[in-house]
Amino acid sequence: MSKRKLGHDGNSHELDEEDEEDEEDELIHSTQDHKDRPQKQQRVENGKNVNNNNKQITPIKRQQPPVSNGKLKKLKAESSDEESNSSGSEDDDENSSGSDSGSSDEEEEEDGDGNSEDERETVRREQQLKSGLTEPEAGIIESITLENFMCHQHFKLEFCSNVNFIAGENGSGKSAVLIALIVCLGAKAGFTNRGSKLSDLVKAETNTAVITVKLRNQGQEAFKPEKYGPSVIIERRISKTGASGYKVKDYNGRTVSDKFNDVSLILEQFNIQIDNPMSILTQDTSRQFLNSAGPQDKYKSFLMATQLDKMTKDYVTIREHIDKIKDMLSQKVVVIQELEKKVKAYNDEYKELQQMVGLERKISEFKNQLAWSFVVEAEREAKRKEKQVTDSEKETNFENDVKKIDENIEKHNTAINDTRDEIKEFSDQIKIQEQKKETNNREILTIEREEAKITTQIEANNKKRVQRKQRRHLQLQSINDIKERNAQLANNQSKLDEINKKGQQKLQLEARKEELIREKEDLMRERENIKKDYQNQRSTLQQMNKEYEGLRVQLNNLKSTQKGENQAYGKGMTDFLNKIQANRRMFSKLPIGPVGLNLKIKNENWAFAIESAITKLTLKNFLVYSIPDGMALQKLGQQFGIKVDFTKIPETNEVYKTLDHDELDPSIITVLRVLDSPSHAIINFLIDSKKVEQIGLGNNRKEIDQILYTDRCPRGLTQFYDSLGNNYSKLKSGNPFYQAAKNSGEATMLRVNSDAAIQRTQRDLDSRLPALTQQKKIEQELGNNIQSIERKIGQNDQDQNMCSRKILQVSNEIKFIEDTLVQQTDDYSELELGLASLDEEIKSMEEEINNQKAQRNEVASRKEPFINDNKALDDQIQVLSNQLGNIENGLRKYNDNLRRLMTNRQALLQQQDRNNRERNQLKDDYQKILEVVKETTEKATQICERVDVPPNETNTSLTNKIIQFTKQLEKESKGKRSRSEALKLFQDTNNSLKEISEQRDNISELAAILERNLNERYKKWQRFRLSISRRSDQYFNIFLSKKGYTGSLTFDHQNGKLDINVDLQKAMPSNQNGAAKGDTKGLSGGERSFSTVSLLLAFWENMECPFRAMDEFDVFMDEVNRSISINLLMSKAEENRSKQYIFVTPLALNSITASEYVKIFRVLPPIRTGGDVIVETE
Repeated sequence: MSKRKLGHDGNSHELDEEDEEDEEDELIHSTQDHKDRPQKQQRVENGKNVNNNNKQITPIKRQQPPVSNGKLKKLKAESSDEESNSSGSEDDDENSSGSDSGSSDEEEEEDGDGNSEDERETVRREQQLKSGLTEPEAGIIESITLENFMCHQHFKLEFCSNVNFIAGENGSGKSAVLIALIVCLGAKAGFTNRGSKLSDLVKAETNTAVITVKLRNQGQEAFKPEKYGPSVIIERRISKTGASGYKVKDYNGRTVSDKFNDVSLILEQFNIQIDNPMSILTQDTSRQFLNSAGPQDKYKSFLMATQLDKMTKDYVTIREHIDKIKDMLSQKVVVIQELEKKVKAYNDEYKELQQMVGLERKISEFKNQLAWSFVVEAEREAKRKEKQVTDSEKETNFENDVKKIDENIEKHNTAINDTRDEIKEFSDQIKIQEQKKETNNREILTIEREEAKITTQIEANNKKRVQRKQRRHLQLQSINDIKERNAQLANNQSKLDEINKKGQQKLQLEARKEELIREKEDLMRERENIKKDYQNQRSTLQQMNKEYEGLRVQLNNLKSTQKGENQAYGKGMTDFLNKIQANRRMFSKLPIGPVGLNLKIKNENWAFAIESAITKLTLKNFLVYSIPDGMALQKLGQQFGIKVDFTKIPETNEVYKTLDHDELDPSIITVLRVLDSPSHAIINFLIDSKKVEQIGLGNNRKEIDQILYTDRCPRGLTQFYDSLGNNYSKLKSGNPFYQAAKNSGEATMLRVNSDAAIQRTQRDLDSRLPALTQQKKIEQELGNNIQSIERKIGQNDQDQNMCSRKILQVSNEIKFIEDTLVQQTDDYSELELGLASLDEEIKSMEEEINNQKAQRNEVASRKEPFINDNKALDDQIQVLSNQLGNIENGLRKYNDNLRRLMTNRQALLQQQDRNNRERNQLKDDYQKILEVVKETTEKATQICERVDVPPNETNTSLTNKIIQFTKQLEKESKGKRSRSEALKLFQDTNNSLKEISEQRDNISELAAILERNLNERYKKWQRFRLSISRRSDQYFNIFLSKKGYTGSLTFDHQNGKLDINVDLQKAMPSNQNGAAKGDTKGLSGGERSFSTVSLLLAFWENMECPFRAMDEFDVFMDEVNRSISINLLMSKAEENRSKQYIFVTPLALNSITASEYVKIFRVLPPIRTGGDVIVETE
């Protein structure tokens, strides 16, 4: 498992397992790291060494190895030396100066003589300048070369050791120098803010950019000078594709390494901090630093500039490691306690076992006898086996029994065939009788329809007769009432006559209305009957149309495929098959297909049934012997617009053996028995995919039901198809399942004779046309009848409305006359005439009803011959069915006897085979037991010489004795271990206890040392942070004083804030300079920029990097502040000749004079040709 480590470029790098172990070892030996590294200059800035040492400690990912006593003593000694040294340095740190308003009171007490230290440092530097002892540090930049980088095609700068100015107009590429510098020394593209990836920095229309940086390698901090010489050259090559690589060269340009790890070591040696943004301020970083106004941002800049942020993270990481070590020690304590208990228990157990004397000798004797008892028993078994082999040599002959059974099987097969012929004959006779019965039933149905029509008429006439009788009764009652009233009345005879006349008229109208209502009811019943008949006839016509259209479509398909049989499998199939033959070398083995073209039907009657069972999709399938062949076949089919479906099949030499199918009754037809193919692969494919050996064929449903749903159905058959393509099967529950064919008619893909199929389909089509025409005529006549009845019903409604209006009118007239009567008399002569008329109507209706009943009886008598004929046919069918049942029972008996004979024959053959196998097995067992005798003898001899085994002893009895004595031994030893085992456990556990205790002590002492050192170093780090903050404050005030300003830096370490206070008018009275005193928000742009430059220089005083760089430091300054800032930078550089400074500015540098320690580079304006920028420099 790899880990990650923060490198000098600010990025994380992978650590392999070996590096991981080295990192973990450094945790234990971190106290002596400062002994193994080169010593830096011994001043307050040496706190940087603490950061370097601590940065090597990485998190512990697994348990630490134990520390030896020698290493621990050495570690203690080094720790004590470091403590004594640290106490001395602590005294020195207490003398450091500065002002930090956020520090504690204890830290503020150390401000006493801080200024004297700065004064001594200043004097020491002046003496160095005067004496000329200062020399450039190792790691400064001697030159940088850019090729095809950003806007530069070829660009080289050779820097001086102290101050370097790079000036030029905007867009001239001067800022590209700093970007190239940090990229060459390991930074990524995101750090430059100039692109998301390094390839974005490669010059347009070029493929590779090359950056070369030459570093000084002289002095005490030189990196392997004997190998690299006075200079180290680092080259980074960036490709347009995003790849990049490093080369580290010596002074002469010879490549020494191409690994980034070597670049990291060089940067560490020279203390070059690429990940420190204060070390090289690019254009964006410089602008952000100058414009930043937040105290948190300034404090973060302070931490990054001084590398204190990394030191903080290192201390936190070490503290976590120490906590993990303590957790591990607490676990060790529990383990040691458990081991101490085990050591004491094992020691007590061993002392008890030493006082016991076992029974090993007696047990050993029994074990010897037991070893030879197996030999004796094996010898006895060998003698018994030898006798069994001798007895089994007498072989029994089964051939005569098998021959007799074969003769009986032949007789039964003959009887079964004869019985099947009889069954077929009786079935044909039953079928003929059923056809006759079906004809009689059709005649009976016609007669019953006529009889029902007459019955309907009789019921209608009866209803009318009853109504007439009711009217007669009412009219007779009215006559009697009138006669009675006439006897009492003598006046108003004329009005009464008028009322009688109107009443007679009203009665006639009401009778007419009732007659109309009855006629409407009859019409509606007739309409419903005709509608039902119309719907039945229409359904029949639709079914006939569907069948007729299906035959017509089938005929067209047959005619369209008559010219080429291959066309049934798709247009262009013939050309496609020819193409396969022509390109047969494309395939490892020639494909087979379509499947249907390679099949032959032995009986054309089953073509449609087989096509339904196998499905057209399977018939169109191709068979291949490899997947690449199938892919090539599909690609070839695309040329002809044919979608090829293929199936990969294994290579076989013959048709599969189907034992269950071969044993089926020969009278049962299956798909496999009807199919034939020149390729056995086709048959095997259909057996595998469609199980054609398990699909039966039958002429009709009755024949299939007699096989599938009875005991006659063989075990291997699962479903049947009839000649029309209907499917019959049996569900798991045993219930039958029927599925009608989706289409009916002729097969289109499996045909023996297409001409015969066309003729047969044409005949069927012609025979159906007259019936279809007659059915259409019947449907049309029924539709006309319905329309006629609808018209009659409408006329009836009109007549009823007319009668109702007249009845209302007559009633009103009668009421008006009745109102004028004073005395009323009735005339009943009209009623008597009406009564005579009703009598005649009733008599006429009764005669008509009698005639209709006689007609119905005559029609019913015509049905009797057919019913009697059906009874006779049912008797004949019953007799034939009983005879057929008896014959079928006889056939089942024959089949049962045949199966028993086959079973007996198979049993005899199996018995013969078993006897042979048993005899061979006995011989093998005899040889094996001889081997056992030999093997047990050899094993027993290895244990001891042969000893006598008592005759009454067996291996079981000897084993029981051994167990008995062993239990006794265990009982006497109280369940303890053996003495040797107990002694070994005691010694091993005791050694483990000593080892773990020693590890615990070593790790505990190491943890204490680490924690003590960490606390001491953390205190030093706090003093170091205080010292740096005070130094920064003092230098900030010194740099501001160059312009007559004063100021201070207020650090709040606890909250991470840095506040800047600047006093612009120091000499003014306190009551007048209030507006010029305070934070930098009230400063002008130039004053703020000058203050920020002063802050940056103060930060630089606490950096150990051999060079500093800053881009566009003066863009926000006026001429006065810019001149003062440049003079400040120059004076600071003059004080420290060992450091290198690089400043980039777009403004003129007329006030600066080049010298031995000052070098000015002016970048020419860009020359634009054809859209490309060409930059020339001098």
